[in-house]
Amino acid sequence: MQVTPLEAPQPAVTVNVQLRGLEATVVSDPQTARTQLLSLLEYTREKGDRANEAYTLCLLGGCAFFQGNYPETMLFANYSLTISKKEELRSLEARNLNALGLAAAQTSKYAEALEFYMASLQLVHDIGDANGLCRVLSNMASLNSELEDHEKALELYQQAAEAADQVNNVFYIADAKRGTIEELRQLDRSDEAVPLIPEVLELAELYGMKRVLVNLRHSQAMILLEERQLVPALEAAHAGFKAAQEANDYEGLSLMRWMLGECYFNMADYSQAYTEYSKSERLAQAINNPVIESYNKRSLSKLFEVQGELQLSLNSLRAYLEIEHTLRERGMARRTQLLSHQVRAELTRREKELERQQSLELAATHALLEETQSELRYKATHDSLTGTVNRMHFWSKAEHFLDSLPSGGHAGLILADLDDLKDINDTYGTVAGDQLLLEVAHRLTQTVSENDLVSRLSGDEFMILLTSMPDPDAVELVAEKIRNAMRAPFHYDNQAISFSMALGCVSTPGDGTGLPTLHEKAELAIYRAKARGTSQIVRFRPEMSAQEQERRRLKMELPGALKAGQLQLHYQGQYKLPEQTLSGFEALLRWPHPQLGFISPLTFIGLAEESGLILDLGRWVINEACRQAREWNLDERDLTISVNVSSQQFEHEDFVQDVRQALAQHDLPARCLVVEVTETMIHRDLSLAQATILELQHLGVRVAMDDFGTGYSSLSMLRQLPFQQLKIDRTFLQDLTTAADAKQFTQASQFMKAILELARSVDILVVAEGVECSEQLELLSAMGCDEAQGFLLGRPLPADQVSLPNLQTTRAAG
Repeated sequence: MQVTPLEAPQPAVTVNVQLRGLEATVVSDPQTARTQLLSLLEYTREKGDRANEAYTLCLLGGCAFFQGNYPETMLFANYSLTISKKEELRSLEARNLNALGLAAAQTSKYAEALEFYMASLQLVHDIGDANGLCRVLSNMASLNSELEDHEKALELYQQAAEAADQVNNVFYIADAKRGTIEELRQLDRSDEAVPLIPEVLELAELYGMKRVLVNLRHSQAMILLEERQLVPALEAAHAGFKAAQEANDYEGLSLMRWMLGECYFNMADYSQAYTEYSKSERLAQAINNPVIESYNKRSLSKLFEVQGELQLSLNSLRAYLEIEHTLRERGMARRTQLLSHQVRAELTRREKELERQQSLELAATHALLEETQSELRYKATHDSLTGTVNRMHFWSKAEHFLDSLPSGGHAGLILADLDDLKDINDTYGTVAGDQLLLEVAHRLTQTVSENDLVSRLSGDEFMILLTSMPDPDAVELVAEKIRNAMRAPFHYDNQAISFSMALGCVSTPGDGTGLPTLHEKAELAIYRAKARGTSQIVRFRPEMSAQEQERRRLKMELPGALKAGQLQLHYQGQYKLPEQTLSGFEALLRWPHPQLGFISPLTFIGLAEESGLILDLGRWVINEACRQAREWNLDERDLTISVNVSSQQFEHEDFVQDVRQALAQHDLPARCLVVEVTETMIHRDLSLAQATILELQHLGVRVAMDDFGTGYSSLSMLRQLPFQQLKIDRTFLQDLTTAADAKQFTQASQFMKAILELARSVDILVVAEGVECSEQLELLSAMGCDEAQGFLLGRPLPADQVSLPNLQTTRAAG
């Protein structure tokens, strides 16, 4: 007789081990995990294994969540919760409460989500479940982030990371620190976020956490893009897109396509940017994600504007504003819903307490409850640091006020931006910076009228709505009052610290009537104010819009111009005195734009510094100057070529290496090259400047101080820093003619003689810039000035117009 062997029993402990092994698969491959879990669910039910049945149902709820099926998530979690309570599986009970909170949050039921999270948090505290604590803290942080309370979200993510570190839970460590990075970015504290990224990337890639990778790559790409590191930003975006594909994360795919579009847009690859924006927008619409759709509408508006498609730009802008309006209303509704729930929860707790108290205590408790409600409302509408209204509340109140402003009424909008916050944070610490923001908020509220509205928009930016102006020009009077209020230093740690503020002003109805229009024009005004220097007030003028468009156009076209070879170097001769023989050239950067003609270096150098292109531009200048010097055989003629460098270029760690490579590439002796730096650059970091100058001199390169006399120069600095040349700024030559005022002529002569005597004492060669008349040249020669350059001696010329046979004559052509 043949006996069929029975299937070997599968002990409960073996099932539990299998379930634990599927934990990571639930996140990385939820569909595969689901198939295996359904088989285990059938088995546990057959065996009556209630504990593992509850565990299996909980993991199935996780699979449903990561597949975007939130009703099914709640179904599995509720089944598991029922069994967990009956079997007294308290850790699993807490986990299911957390899962219900996640599903509720994803379906915009924020009050229910908070209730589930708080119940889960209480339970994990009671039973000492460290992993459960990590889980619920991270999810509460995510909820606060979605409601734009980034300070609270950051606090919760940091608590979750600490808890995860204590139990060495790799997944929760990665997720909590990923959230920490994003919240730091949202709070304009990217410098604190950047050091965390490599650690989290390593963890996420090592353990296949695709969704963590998607969100982390998005944060990384945004930070790199803000820092104008365009190629690394593009690489991060591609990596995030790949992770989203591998995780079948459609929201991540849509987000990373938009991120790719942003990278290509900033690289001026508009065709590729349009492709990515369009694909992202269609996917966002398909998965009903209005936030990412809003990102794309805004980006497409900018793209069409740059390409001159103004109607398409306007259409996209209108669509963006409509979505943003809906999102703002939805955000306010969510906050209201959440606050109502918090108030109801507090009421319930107080009512239970009041039942056990006497009637006298009842009145006191009601008073406390009213105070709690007021505090909750206050926190929902005010900035946590300064106490001014927050961005969302300001926008809502301002829109309502402007919409209801009667015909003929006037209102003003002022954007205020601190000039000094970063320096104060770097010098005195962030605590001092926070104290300054508190002081600024106090002075603003004390300066404007009681009915005006003051808001802190972001790190160092404030906005003020003036609600009762007698006429449109009153906005400038208020701005002047604000500037005066900021003149007094604020005191911190027994030190008086000075600061200043830039102000941009607009008013109704001349500058517009809607808040988005007024805000955009105020931003143009404050941009102009900051460009003029510190403590400036600028009122919007219509031509600023056209100027801003041209500025943006030039900023977008500059990288292409450099790549296409549009930029040129012109060369101006320098001459020995008194014999007026040629000693060398100064290389001056020029941009002959094919449509706009010559663009002033004062314009495009600033744009290059803003966009981060200045390093590439600076390398090109040094390389091209060395190439031309080699072509002209300047070393054989005993002539030099001088180049100007920017502060960013001079302070970059690769600057000396760039110089070394350019000299080597063109086989140019280092003695032929002169690097010109300004006094302002030196004073940014005196020790770094000293080290860099010494490295250059070790190569054999000469270093000149340019624009001497216009900054902070001191005699001691000339002795500390080993310059070979000193270039006197042209402004000091203007009075060096007998046609000038006698007093001014005397002062100019005395200044020049003092500088020449000082330079001789420390063996520094002096070059006078801007020589425009014979009288100046004769006086400089008589005083013993070493060299001169200027229009009198020769104008800057393109290389092909500098005649080599004339190089050894006394005057250059032009």
